Amino acid sequence: AKDIAMLALRRSLPRTITLARPAATQAAARSVSVLARSFERTAQPSLAPLAKFAGQQTRFFCAPSAPEDDRKIFVGNLAWRVSSEDLHSHFQQWGQIEDARVIMDRENPFRSRGFGFVTYARPEDAVTAVEKNHDKEWQGRNVRCNLASSPPPRDPVY
Repeated sequence: AKDIAMLALRRSLPRTITLARPAATQAAARSVSVLARSFERTAQPSLAPLAKFAGQQTRFFCAPSAPEDDRKIFVGNLAWRVSSEDLHSHFQQWGQIEDARVIMDRENPFRSRGFGFVTYARPEDAVTAVEKNHDKEWQGRNVRCNLASSPPPRDPVY
């Protein structure tokens, strides 16, 4: 009873195992390490969920050559039902889009606040999108498009 060894197996077993003999402790440690190695091999992520993206355009993220303020447009007066995906699909015809986001309400995260932002890869695409969409009807509303500006700096709250 004096040679009782405690072995905590935190990786694969939720409980502590008490073993009576040192030889049994070593055998248990070997079997646990084999079990852990086989678990690590089988726990590799599967690529099957990524198959739905096969054939789609690949986006490469690199440092943009122009500041974001020159590439980002504000889209206002959106219909309530417009989603970020709708915004992306509508504005992608004027250039490669890095980000398209409809701003959602804080109180009800399922409702749009009626405006969003689209960031293009190139400033020329952003200017073209503003020219083609400003004060034009889309989904029953006359959409306002402008180059986005940075928000004014806030005063610190004490």
